[in-house]
Amino acid sequence: MNRASFIHSLVDGAGLAAIPKHWVKHYQKVYLLQCFVRGFRFTNGEALLGEMKEGTILQLVREPENEHDCFAIALHFNKERIGYIPRESNEIISRLLDSGIMELHSGITHLEPKARAWENVHVGGYLLKEKYGTIRQRQSVSQ
Repeated sequence: MNRASFIHSLVDGAGLAAIPKHWVKHYQKVYLLQCFVRGFRFTNGEALLGEMKEGTILQLVREPENEHDCFAIALHFNKERIGYIPRESNEIISRLLDSGIMELHSGITHLEPKARAWENVHVGGYLLKEKYGTIRQRQSVSQ
């Protein structure tokens, strides 16, 4: 039985409580960007606002062929575009996405439904960094 099969059997049989703590990785978010969603009022974003929640993960979708901005990054909620990362903040994030060097994530950090449309949704762009404590725990267990 390999490790994946063993973990699968633990989860099926005893639930997550049976998984040793040193097997679980812990991550922290390292924010690279905080901004409002640009173009929110020109998409279906306002209609979807009632479904959104703080903490919801958004998909970052590069649009290198965008006629207005070659560094365009669309933000998708439930596979539907709700707007863009602002042009003044997107070049470095675009280059990181294009390079594939690291996996970048985005999520809703704040919602204000009663604000003006361009201030309804605040998002953060981040990468996940494994916390060092769990690595040391794994090293001590494997020795």
